[in-house]
Amino acid sequence: MNIYPCVYVVGDEYRIVVASHDAFICTLEVGSKIYKDHNSGIMNSSDVHSFRVKQSALDRSGKYSLTVRKFIRKFAYDTEFGNEERYDFNMQQTVKRNFPAKPFTIYYTADVHDAYDKAISAAEFAKAAENVSLVVFGGDLGEIQTPENAVDFCRFMHDMTNGGTLPALYCRGNHDTRGGYAQELWRYSGTDDKKSYFTFTYKGFCGLVLDCGEDKPDTHPVYGGGNAFHEFRLEESKFIERVLKSGKRVDSAFCHITFMQRSSMNGEFDIETRLYDEWANLLNEIAPGIMISGHTHKIAFAEPTTDDIRPYNYPVLVAAEINDRIVGSLVTFTPDGNKIVRHVNDLGEITPPFTIRKPSRNT
Repeated sequence: MNIYPCVYVVGDEYRIVVASHDAFICTLEVGSKIYKDHNSGIMNSSDVHSFRVKQSALDRSGKYSLTVRKFIRKFAYDTEFGNEERYDFNMQQTVKRNFPAKPFTIYYTADVHDAYDKAISAAEFAKAAENVSLVVFGGDLGEIQTPENAVDFCRFMHDMTNGGTLPALYCRGNHDTRGGYAQELWRYSGTDDKKSYFTFTYKGFCGLVLDCGEDKPDTHPVYGGGNAFHEFRLEESKFIERVLKSGKRVDSAFCHITFMQRSSMNGEFDIETRLYDEWANLLNEIAPGIMISGHTHKIAFAEPTTDDIRPYNYPVLVAAEINDRIVGSLVTFTPDGNKIVRHVNDLGEITPPFTIRKPSRNT
């Protein structure tokens, strides 16, 4: 059977998510430890499985194995699964020394809108050009109407990460919240359980993932009363406050929507004014090295400024574009706090590098 694992970075752990178009049971092996995906003792026999693994355990092993059995039937006294199938995955250890002792490179993609093949092509060219340590999915990858859509979403993640052997980071976009099955997407992606906002540390690189949810008010008729993003954002505000109080370094923040810029917040999309003012103030106190986003479908860069819908004391990079082409970005974080950026499209065209200087914090 075909399975599509992906290894996500969440907190200081990996979340290994495995999906298939077939229902199945699954066990994970990392080093000498066996992980079984069960619900209070009953093996999960759905189309998706998730395992939490310490980063140190998988990094030390350098590989993981999945043993699966296809679900056939299950009754009170008659249960049958298929034969065991084992799959081995060797992780690509692209980071020899932790950041910031050595540079750290991500490949960022967003606003794919189901153009999976083009996005994969752009990523292949990017990974051939640079030693990528983390693939960042910045949202609006595709709308999730059915379980089949969710598994296709996982297959895309799997293919983008060299068959589940290169770590990934997932930052939800507003289109990822749409569709009749979107409320289940958390099970198929790398989130902090049901929370799509979290901090993470990977190989010394520290990040913050934020999620604005939808881009229009909950009361908008297109949602039919089915959204509660205002309450979601209130909960997220408390989380951002906790991040500030922790004093944790944030090398980069990731948020699909640039809620601090007019390019995203205009007309019917200029929502949650008071709440986003609060977010902006908190984020300025956290002072991330950069904000990397998508949403506007147009590559753009802004220096720290007080002359926008909200002031920000960090550079903002909209790192993805969609037109006739899919464009993503290679971003290398250097030990001196600068970022070197190159944009890559699905034809393999790569722009010359430009440098984003470490912010002076005068804003």
